[in-house]
Amino acid sequence: MTCVAAYFHVGSLARRSRFLVGIGCLGLTSLLAGSARGFTLNAPNGRPSQATAISEGQVVGEVEDGTGNTHVFIWTPTGGMVVLNVGLYSHATGTSQGQVVGWYFTFGPESLVQRGFSWTADGGFVDLGALGADYASGVDQGQVIGGMHGHAFIWTKDGGFVDLGTLPGADWSDATAISNGQVAGYSVFPHGPMHPTSWTQGGGLVDLATAGEQHGSAYAVHNGQVVGSIGDNDGPVRGFSWTQAGGRIMLGSIGGTSSRPYAVNNGQVVGISETTDSDFLGHNKGILHAFSWTAVGGMTDLGTLGGTFSEATAVDNGQVVGMSTTSDGTYHAFRWTPETGMVDLGTQGADGSSAVATSGGQIVGSASFNVNGNTEQHAAIWTTPAVIRGNGHTYLRDHKGCQVEWLVTNPNRPLDRYGLPKREQICRDDDPYCDFKAAEPGMCEFQVTLCLNGSSLPACTPLGIATVDILSPRPSQTRNPILQAALARDLTALQGALTHLSDPSNPTGGYSFAPPLVPSQQDFCSAPFFVDVPVDIRPGRTGKRSVSLAMRSTPSGTAARSAVSKLKLTCKSS
Repeated sequence: MTCVAAYFHVGSLARRSRFLVGIGCLGLTSLLAGSARGFTLNAPNGRPSQATAISEGQVVGEVEDGTGNTHVFIWTPTGGMVVLNVGLYSHATGTSQGQVVGWYFTFGPESLVQRGFSWTADGGFVDLGALGADYASGVDQGQVIGGMHGHAFIWTKDGGFVDLGTLPGADWSDATAISNGQVAGYSVFPHGPMHPTSWTQGGGLVDLATAGEQHGSAYAVHNGQVVGSIGDNDGPVRGFSWTQAGGRIMLGSIGGTSSRPYAVNNGQVVGISETTDSDFLGHNKGILHAFSWTAVGGMTDLGTLGGTFSEATAVDNGQVVGMSTTSDGTYHAFRWTPETGMVDLGTQGADGSSAVATSGGQIVGSASFNVNGNTEQHAAIWTTPAVIRGNGHTYLRDHKGCQVEWLVTNPNRPLDRYGLPKREQICRDDDPYCDFKAAEPGMCEFQVTLCLNGSSLPACTPLGIATVDILSPRPSQTRNPILQAALARDLTALQGALTHLSDPSNPTGGYSFAPPLVPSQQDFCSAPFFVDVPVDIRPGRTGKRSVSLAMRSTPSGTAARSAVSKLKLTCKSS
C-alpha cells in the first residue's frame, strides 16, 4: 500500500497551528480526517521566500534579504533554513544528494556579471563562475550542468568541465536537465531556430527535431527518457517523448493541438495541454489543463479544482503535483494519483498556493499572501506519512504484512534494507515536522494511522481479519508515573483506532467499522491518532526513549496463520 497525507505548513513558528488537507492511499479512495501542525520554512525575520526544488528532504529556494534582492537558501527539517549570502542576488536551480547549484550576480569591471556555483556542506561554496561558467542549471549525483561561453557543459569536482558542444551549424547550446549522465537541452541556430537535444558520453549530442521543425527544447530526462516540445514558426507546440531505443513519440493533447511536458519519472510524463484549440503560446488559461502521459495509457486530463486552469509541474513515483484554479479563480496547489484524482492541498490562511517539486513523499512550493495589495510568496512544504508494513520481510515474499499496516507522519524517514520505511521511526523532540507537541519539551507526539486487510503488497493476499489483539503498549510494565500515563493514553488511542475504521468505498460513512472484516473489506483505516513518547522522564537525564505498538492479527479462514505487527516510535532529546 502506498499512502500519502497532505499537510500544509504555513505561518511562522510564533503562530503555529494544525491543518490537515487530506490523506489518500493508493488502493484507498477515501480521504482520512485529521490535523497537522503548519508553518512556512521560517525565513529570517519572516521575509518572503519561495522553494524551487527538493531532494532527500533538503529544500532549496530563494529568500529576500530586505532590500528587494534574493539569496539562495538551504533548508532541512533538523537544520532549518541556512542562507547563502553570495553576490548581489542569487538563484537555486537544483539539489541532489546534498549538493546545491544555481547562479548569482556580482559586479564585473563594467557591469553585472552572472556566475554559476555549486555548494555542499562538506566542500562549501565552489565559484564555477571563476572557472568560466555563466550558470548552473541542474545537478544529479555530483554531475553539474549549465552554460559556459554559449556552450552547455557537465562539471564534476574531480573531472572538471566537459564541453557538450552544439549541433552542426548551431551557434550555441544549453543544458536543462540531467539524469544518470544523460543531459537534456537544446541548440540554437543562426536567425532563431532551436532544436531539442540529448547528450550522453557515448552518443554525443543528438538532434531530436526533424526536417521543417523550427522551435523546440527538451525540458526533462529520467532513466533514458527525454521529454520536450517542438513546433514550427506558426503552428502548434507539440509535446514529445524520446528514447534511444524507441525514438520520438508525440504525446498528443487532451482535446486541442498543443501540449508541453515539464517533467518525467519512471515513464510517466506530466505537463500542460490544450483542451481546445487556441493561442497556446499566449497562455490562454481558460483552456489549459494538467496532463499525465504513459506509453500504455496515453494522455490523461487531470482536470481542475473547480476552475478552468491547471498545470502539472513535477512527478515522483506516481504522485503528480502542480497548481489549479478553484471555482473562485484562486490558485491552489494540488497532488494527483490515479486512485485519488486531484486533491486540493489548500492554502490554510494564505490567499493562494502552488506546488513546484516532489521527492520522497514530500511536496514543496509557495503560499501566496495579499499584503497591502501586493502578492507576497512564502516557501511551503507538504508532508506525507511513511507507510510501514507489518513485518520486516522483503515485500516480494511478505505474506502477512498486509494484515496490519501503519502510517506515520515523519519526513525524517529512515529506510530498511529493501528501501522501504523502517518499523522504527525516529523524531527529535521539538521537531515540528514529526513532533505534534513541539511546543512541549520532553515529549514527542507522533501522528499515526492504522490500516487493516491491505490490498497492495504483491505477495500478501487480504484474507479478512478475524481477530486483533493489542500486545503493547502496556502501562503496567513501568512504575514511572510520567511514562505510565503516556502509555495509558497511547493504549486508549490505539484501542479507539482499532474500533473506528473507515470503509474506503464509502468515504462519507465515517469511522464506524471494527474487526472482524471479511476478505472483501480491504484497506480499512482509522483516522489519524496521536502516540505520546516521553523522552525526559527523570530529572537531569536526556537521551532517547521508545514506545512500541504491537498487535497480533488472525486472518479469516481455518488455515490462516496469525501475524504480529510492530511499530517502534523513538523520541530523541533536542
